[in-house]
Formats: sequence, C-alpha cells, structure tokens
Amino acid sequence: MPELFNKETPSQCCGCSACFAICPTDAITMQPDSEGFSYPSVDYNRCIKCNKCINVCPLKSSCMTEDALYKQQYIALKHRKQEIVRASSSGGAFTAISDYVLENGGIIYGVVFDENIRAVHARADNKQARDNMRVSKYVQSDLQVTFKQVRDDLENGTTVLFTGTPCQVAGLKSYLKKDYENLFTADVICHGVPSPLMFDEHIKNIEKTRRTKVKKYKCRSKAKGWHVHCEEAEFANGKREYGTPLLQEHKVLFYAGYILRPSCYECKFTNLHRPSDISLGDFWGIERSMPDWDDQDGTSMILVNTQKGEKLCESINTDVQIRPSETYGRQPHLEKSAYKPADRKTFWDLYHSRGYRYISAKYGRNNLKCKIKFLAKQILKK
Repeated sequence: MPELFNKETPSQCCGCSACFAICPTDAITMQPDSEGFSYPSVDYNRCIKCNKCINVCPLKSSCMTEDALYKQQYIALKHRKQEIVRASSSGGAFTAISDYVLENGGIIYGVVFDENIRAVHARADNKQARDNMRVSKYVQSDLQVTFKQVRDDLENGTTVLFTGTPCQVAGLKSYLKKDYENLFTADVICHGVPSPLMFDEHIKNIEKTRRTKVKKYKCRSKAKGWHVHCEEAEFANGKREYGTPLLQEHKVLFYAGYILRPSCYECKFTNLHRPSDISLGDFWGIERSMPDWDDQDGTSMILVNTQKGEKLCESINTDVQIRPSETYGRQPHLEKSAYKPADRKTFWDLYHSRGYRYISAKYGRNNLKCKIKFLAKQILKK
C-alpha cells in the first residue's frame, strides 16, 4: 500500500492536495492534524495501488519551470491608480496582471476569506470577485477541488491565472502533467504558511474579547502605511480596529515561527528556482536601490521566471509603472527556509493543555521574549 508520508516526519508533506486531486478512486481525503494542518488520509478499501498519489507529490519530484534557459529578471512595479495600490498588499501587481487575464476572457484562481473568515482558494471570472483575492492571507488556504477546476478550464480552452504559494503551484503543475499555453502561474514569495487552527482561534479570541463578530479581516493593512505590518478587523457592530495588541497576536506568533507548517522549516522552494511564470512579493529594501519609489503606499517586486511570464508583464505596461532592477531587494525567504523555534513543541503542548488564551498571552501579546527574537532575526538578515 502507498505511504504518502510518515506521520512521524510531517515535514515530508506541504499540504498541496495534488495527491487528493489525482486519486482515480477518491480514496484520499485531506484531514487536519492536531495543529490544524491538512494531510492526506488513505481509505485502503478504495485504494487500487496505482501509486499516482506518490508520483504526483511535488516534494518527491521536480516541478520547477521548464524554461530553464531563460535568464530570470527582477522588476519593481507600481500600479498607476493610487486607489488600487492602497487596496493591495504592495504595489498592485496582482490586480494589473489579473485585470489583463479577465479582460481577455480568462479566469483567476486565488485565495479569499469566506464568510467564516477561512482562507480558501476560489475561482473568479469578474473583477469584483477577484478583488476579494487582494491582500496577503497569513494562513494556509484550503484548495478543495481547485486543481480539478483548473484542469477543466484549461481543457475547455479558457485562459487561467493560478496564484498560490510555491508548493501549491508546484503541486498543480505536477497534477496537470503537461504545460498548457493557456495557463499562467504566479507564486507568492512565501514566509511560510501559518496554521488554520491558530488563525481560527485568533479570530474567535477577538470576537470573544470585543463581544461582536468579525465581519472582515486583513492580515496586511496599510492603515499605518506599507512599512508597518498591522492587522485590521471590521466588526458586525460597524467598528474598525487595526494594529492593537489583540490583533497583532497572530502576527507575532507567525513571525516568531511557532505556528508554521513543519514543511516550511525545510522548504525546497526558498531559492530562485521557481515553479511559476512569475513570483510576486513586496520590494523590501527599495529605500536602498530606488529611494524615489520608497513611500507608504508600497511597491511590488516581480521575479520574471519564464518567457511566458515576460510576455504577461509586457501586456500590462499601460496600467503600471515598471522599473528593471539588479536585485530582488531584501527577501530572506528566497535564500533560506523559515526559522524554527527551539521551543516549538513546548508551544504546541501548552496550547493543547492550557488553551489559546494562555499561549497568546505567553508568546503573542507583544511578549518581550518574542520581540527580542524577532529583532535578532532582522539584524541577522541584514
């Protein structure tokens, strides 16, 4: 019988769900573990031992770009419309690229928060639906049947832009097994994916403390400017809150490394060999290379990885300002995997024994120890 991964070494699975999507007998389901991360579970009564699930795994095979001879380019990008830049995490690159795809009859796949503030991959065929995909979601998304939907759209001749983490893009490409001319892929320069369970606990804690439902949530708000990473909530009672210690707890736990998926500490995609046509991120460090573009609205960094990606970027020139760059700025997660705290196991043991409020107060509420760790990491990166 196929063993997709050893439960004693969960870092062997990134949760991309390619094995779930490819199973011909629906013998695989994605089930959350005690940390809230989804892993494949096999119903061996349905399994026919075809091994497709093992062969499709992007951590066991190479799913990097086929355009191996292409010389990668770095570009800085700002959308010409200020309202779009301010509604985006950085400079509005995703909006400009997805606008081009939509205006040419294409489909966008990206991450949204659903009505329960859960991160899920969704399909958008219009700009209003696409707008919900803007802004970073610092939690691992649920792909559900997205890979199958993408394949159906591609086979019907529809142009598709799929966006996700590098491992999700690699999982999709491994699942499709061939290159489609009508498929564009974009990965985010990822800092690691936080636990859906911890994010859900975070939202529940906010609602319990404020005694009202969270209606909308932003993991990256520009309420205090692009350089300040603050989280923002809109409540059912009409109030809005951003950057408070209560909201920042999730960010502190994320940046301190406690709530990341185990595979993120050994990520095979923290380098310049990308699985996608383009890679999107913030142009951190722009104050050094392009100081005249350094402002509180933000600038996008794009790694152009393929000729297809280059053509895509050339197609949006009328909507954006673009500058070539000699560097990708300050992006440590293009060089090394996420930091794993030595006391990560203690953190999770305390969560299971004493609950979220205890660990959020101990590790997340502007805790001095976490602040020192975070500042030390920033100094070492420079």
